Amino acid sequence: MRVYPSYAFIPIYFIYLLTQGGKSIPEAIAALPSTSKYLLLLYMSSYVLISGMNYLIVSDQYKATWVFYASPVTTPGHIMIGAFKALCVKLFLPFFTLITVFVLWIWGWGVLPDILLALLNVLLLSTCLVRISFRQLPFSSMEQAKQNGGKVLKSLLAMLIPFTLGIGHYFALDIWWLKLTFVLLSSAMLWLLWQSYMDTSWDNIRKEDA
Repeated sequence: MRVYPSYAFIPIYFIYLLTQGGKSIPEAIAALPSTSKYLLLLYMSSYVLISGMNYLIVSDQYKATWVFYASPVTTPGHIMIGAFKALCVKLFLPFFTLITVFVLWIWGWGVLPDILLALLNVLLLSTCLVRISFRQLPFSSMEQAKQNGGKVLKSLLAMLIPFTLGIGHYFALDIWWLKLTFVLLSSAMLWLLWQSYMDTSWDNIRKEDA
């Protein structure tokens, strides 16, 4: 439930950005079809996923995770990827679907390839972050551990990455072959990172906890 405020933050902040310059909300929305601001909205959706990732490994009942160690699981990465997949399916994809409906309503079906590329890039970013910064069993850390300086810094830096990807996407808007290349590259990198995270071993987790 701690992730839910981010659902409100994104549309509110998007409207705030639209109304900069003295425009009213109806005027700003009416002008949207002639802009490419849907990219901003699509990449802002990553905030929901990143917010959820911050709570993926912490819990007040963290001691209950002994069941993971007692279970006959040879590759704990399967548990970790399952938790991350649940986060994506339950919290992120429904919200991204709503954004997609809004974007298609305003900009039309011609932006569908951009929606696909943005989705791949957001998932790629999130998988990269969870692979590097959250390589632990779900709900296995104390709540206060989430607040250490390293995690805060990583979260702040993570917020810059979607905008970097968005800028690269923006320059490919009118170049279909470059956009297709980005789709293929993002898909391949996402698959590789997904497999790497799923193959996390017990030794990898011990190194993270050390």
